[in-house]
Amino acid sequence: AVLLASCGGGGSDGYFNEKDNSQGNGNSADGNNSTDNTAQIAESLNVLDLKDAEGKVIVNANDSSVVQFTVQVLNKDNGGVAEKDVILSIKDSEKLGVTSKASLVKTMEGGFALFELNIPTLNAPSGKVQLTATVKGTSINQVYTLNIVKKATIQSEYNLNVDQGVVLN
Repeated sequence: AVLLASCGGGGSDGYFNEKDNSQGNGNSADGNNSTDNTAQIAESLNVLDLKDAEGKVIVNANDSSVVQFTVQVLNKDNGGVAEKDVILSIKDSEKLGVTSKASLVKTMEGGFALFELNIPTLNAPSGKVQLTATVKGTSINQVYTLNIVKKATIQSEYNLNVDQGVVLN
């Protein structure tokens, strides 16, 4: 009988620990429950904009330039999710030579991930590459076609009228 009393005393420690975890709300199982922070779960990925090196929004990228490509990772409530890894892959079927400063970027506050793209000089008047941004470890991705145009030469609207026989230096 002495041994049974000794065993019973050891089991009571577990009872008190469970009760302590309940914080007095009457349900001793509450201390063991875990909650999911759905605000940190990525549900979608949106392409926000394309900007030139000065931060101005552009539609097409010029050749021989640096372009900022921004995406945003969103949760189910369309809130931005920070601290998520986003991978950028570039499908360059026209072999233009477009590269990214980094292929893996962590989202900042608000869920924004910024990729810096280097656009080389084009031989053709235009070209395009396919950009795919993916939230690492998920199947969440967004595909974007980046159109690139050769920089146009600025032409003057000023007309010169030169008389016959006049030599211009």
